[in-house]
Amino acid sequence: MTSRIWDVFMINDELDMLECRLVELQDVPNLVHVAIEADVDHQDHQKPFHVTENLSRFDPWGGRLRVVRATGLPTHEQDPDPWARELAQREYGRLGMTGAEAEDVVLHGDLDEIPRPVVVRNVRPQGFVAFEMACYSMAVDWQHPDPWRGTVAGRFGFVQSFAEMRGMRNFAKALPNAGWHLGWLGGVDAQLRKLGSFCHPEIADRTLEGIEANLFLAEGWHVDGKKLIPVDVDKSFPRWIRERRCPEAWFRDRSHQSTGWKAPAGFA
Repeated sequence: MTSRIWDVFMINDELDMLECRLVELQDVPNLVHVAIEADVDHQDHQKPFHVTENLSRFDPWGGRLRVVRATGLPTHEQDPDPWARELAQREYGRLGMTGAEAEDVVLHGDLDEIPRPVVVRNVRPQGFVAFEMACYSMAVDWQHPDPWRGTVAGRFGFVQSFAEMRGMRNFAKALPNAGWHLGWLGGVDAQLRKLGSFCHPEIADRTLEGIEANLFLAEGWHVDGKKLIPVDVDKSFPRWIRERRCPEAWFRDRSHQSTGWKAPAGFA
């Protein structure tokens, strides 16, 4: 029997990003997507099961998409650290992997870390390997100057914990040019929703200031204080983006006039 490939990731409300991922990887044989959605976000706000409620949108991918609903995550009262819920949610991925064999390949990362199909088809990890990705942030045509270590791949028999697997991304051997990290897309409203649900309270104040001043999407600054590089979408991008099936809000506003804002020392 041919080994399967399991693509395991968490999801909140990023349905467009899910479609982008499914389209990009739809021709990879023997691949199963496992999407983990929870009834709370990482800051412990109650939320709908967005994928479950919109499952008909993903009918074209039929049995390739399995949805796991994570409940009973640590409450804010039990642990106020958002990472407690993030790490706990990752471990639910195993519930969607019924029938997995020890030699099957497992990919684990975030939804917006989209692996390149040719790499997925050919990866045969001994231990763990990390996918090094081009990083686009705020818009698909704003590129971060640094590559991103994202998705980690390993054999199912080696996976003891998905949280620990995620933690290997900056230490495992890197596969170059292995995908795209597409973060903070969707415009100001999407940025605000992410800010209200993610795991980085240490940057919340300055991120809100940047969103309100339109420094990220329009000016091309990253939340880490680095200046993004304006690029054009070409054939190297994921299919759903280069065919312009993605929302227009995924693109930068090219009519905007820069204010000349510069990141202050210590911003990053």
